[in-house]
Amino acid sequence: MAAEVITQAQAQAILKALEVLQKQNSEMQSKMDKLERQQDVVQSFLSAITEAQDLGKTMQEIENVTKDITKADKAVFYCCDNAENKFFVQNNENRDYCLDSDSPENAVLSGMKKDAEKWSADEDWKIFRSDDSSVYIPIISNDSKVLGIVEVTKETGFDSTENFDLFKPNSEIINTIDLAIRKEINHQTAVTDELTGLKNRDGLNEYLRDTMCAELKEGNPVNIIMCDIDHFKNVNDIYGHDAGDIVLKNVADILKNGTKNGADCAFRFGGEEMICIINSDADKAYQTAEELRREVENADNIVLFNKEPVNIKVTVSMGLYQIDPSVGMQFTKENARAMFDAELKNADDLVYAAKNSGRNRVKTTADMYDSYLVSKSAEVIGVNGIAEQAMTEIRNCVAVGDSDSIIEAAESVGADEKDSRDLRMDFNNRGDSIHELDNGKIGNVSYMDIKPKYRAFINNVYESQVKRIAPILEEQGIKYSGVRNSSGNYTLTVNKYDVNKVKSMLFDKRQERTISQDQKKEPEFYNKDAFKDIDNKTYIQTDSKTAYEISQEAQKDGVVFSAKFDGEKSAVTVDGQKDLNFINKIKSIKEWAEKVHVRAAPIKQRQLEEGQRKSRGEDAR
Repeated sequence: MAAEVITQAQAQAILKALEVLQKQNSEMQSKMDKLERQQDVVQSFLSAITEAQDLGKTMQEIENVTKDITKADKAVFYCCDNAENKFFVQNNENRDYCLDSDSPENAVLSGMKKDAEKWSADEDWKIFRSDDSSVYIPIISNDSKVLGIVEVTKETGFDSTENFDLFKPNSEIINTIDLAIRKEINHQTAVTDELTGLKNRDGLNEYLRDTMCAELKEGNPVNIIMCDIDHFKNVNDIYGHDAGDIVLKNVADILKNGTKNGADCAFRFGGEEMICIINSDADKAYQTAEELRREVENADNIVLFNKEPVNIKVTVSMGLYQIDPSVGMQFTKENARAMFDAELKNADDLVYAAKNSGRNRVKTTADMYDSYLVSKSAEVIGVNGIAEQAMTEIRNCVAVGDSDSIIEAAESVGADEKDSRDLRMDFNNRGDSIHELDNGKIGNVSYMDIKPKYRAFINNVYESQVKRIAPILEEQGIKYSGVRNSSGNYTLTVNKYDVNKVKSMLFDKRQERTISQDQKKEPEFYNKDAFKDIDNKTYIQTDSKTAYEISQEAQKDGVVFSAKFDGEKSAVTVDGQKDLNFINKIKSIKEWAEKVHVRAAPIKQRQLEEGQRKSRGEDAR
């Protein structure tokens, strides 16, 4: 049988088919190579995420894998803090929140988040284009929560977006991200107070390490607002603890909504005490505190009492204190809480001042309130950002309390009459709003006079020890600076080359007896000025810890008192007639019963004893 002859046309057709097959095979091989490369990237990502021990590293790996897959020049992952309803990025070891809720950046991200939350299926998922060079990829969990948004940029633009499908919900990458972020969600649950939704003490510790340290080291002002609900014990006693919980949650919601900007945050410190941290200038911090105070005062707290709805009105007393940014160099992740507690004591003292002067007010320092007055005056007159000379004149007027000149200037430019009236009221309220603090700083130089790389710290030094060696330090030209911590002792800063010499002066064994005497703390007084106004002086004598706790109780009950903290010889002074019920209550509290001894001033002793017998229903004879 003769071989079949292939025609030229058939040969060309076969060659053409082979060419197509080769092309298809090449394309298939290219796709296989691409899939293998993607799989390698994904597997590398899975391994990296598994090894990542914290959210910062997880966010960095998300940026890396997105950049690799999309071939972008840059990728930034904006993680969504759903508890606070704002976005943040990771900057080294710290979180940088979008500057404020009204910023263009935050508005863009929030708008995308709202759109993404409406999607009901994977098919609805899409990327957002800002322009040819920028694309936003929403990261959505399997239960339709927006975990974050990745912004990718490429100078030459994105010709194809097919690789972006790897970030669709239920994909391997998204499932891994979801799992990693959920670790953070579980962690956030652990650092959040269950009742109020505010960060708890563990959350505060984390915030101090991760956020506040960075703010202070960059020289940014950090303000503490200590808040205490007035007469909160009465709410619990009259309406019950369920009603108290409602009040706590409502006040917490107001504070939480008032701290949405940037790195601001609110915390439940304990009981009815809450803390707001505001990262702003002094004037804005005071304005924020006043707005929060008014909002709490005007809020409705509807509870059921005897099966009827009742509206409980409450107020808060606030202490506002700004941490000196120069102190920021002392803050480290290791000592952040101890340093913060030392600064918090100032805010706490201001809260007591607010309560003792009538409650439902903000107490702050003179420099912070004057900064507020300067800002408010400039706003009313309308010179903000216009003339530095005008601002200097305003500062001078505020410094000497010359409100008339400022009001005249406001009227001359046609300022609103109500604004002028409110400003004059602010000037009149200056005395009620400020409270001078003992800032607890000692030393022959400022902390900033010792260069950072040469600084060394000596902790828990008694004031009497410092006073004893101060002349020697002066004589030898040794620089030192100190700040009082929460225990009442000092943290000293010295040049690292002098630290051993200073320690030997403080703790020389040859001076053990002297040091022992030094370590006996001088008595501390609280509300010392009130002592003379208490008519029927009665002393609740006990140890310093119990005396402090009794003072706290007196504060809550609105009892006028004076306290002396002197170890086992501590005492709280109250009025033996007006406050007899309080005295009996203190004596009946189990953990204090054996620790307190009540003694009236000699001429009042018999009256006190008779009053106590009457309260027990005994015959006064």
